[in-house]
Amino acid sequence: MAQAIKAWETKNQAKSEEATEVKLICQIPPISKLDNSLANLKRCEFLSLSTNTIDRIPSLVGMGCLRVLSLGRNNIKKIEKVEDVAGTLEQLWLSYNSISSLDGMSSLIKLTTFYCSNNLIKSFSELDKLVSKLPKVLLFVLI
Repeated sequence: MAQAIKAWETKNQAKSEEATEVKLICQIPPISKLDNSLANLKRCEFLSLSTNTIDRIPSLVGMGCLRVLSLGRNNIKKIEKVEDVAGTLEQLWLSYNSISSLDGMSSLIKLTTFYCSNNLIKSFSELDKLVSKLPKVLLFVLI
């Protein structure tokens, strides 16, 4: 992950600590593990890590400005650790992963948009977890 951020800084001629938008989409080699280097993205409002091989959501501590998190087209199985950005996250994009449950989202009080199509969600009862906790969310879920 740290290597991908360094490459982003070189390509964009910018410091990642000051960036409000960071896109690390379809990296070669793909990003497979996220680490604590995300904490350096203190001003980041829009983070896209789509089309990699990430298997879990890491701690997002230190990303107090994050409003949009895009993790579509990865290998994520579980929604976790999003409470670290619960006070700011407005959009969560998780389509095309391996998620089977919508547990772990109840803390996202600012969430307005959630993309979660093409996952392993098999029951409409999973949507109840969102509707009852987050009534203002626009759902984009295909089961």
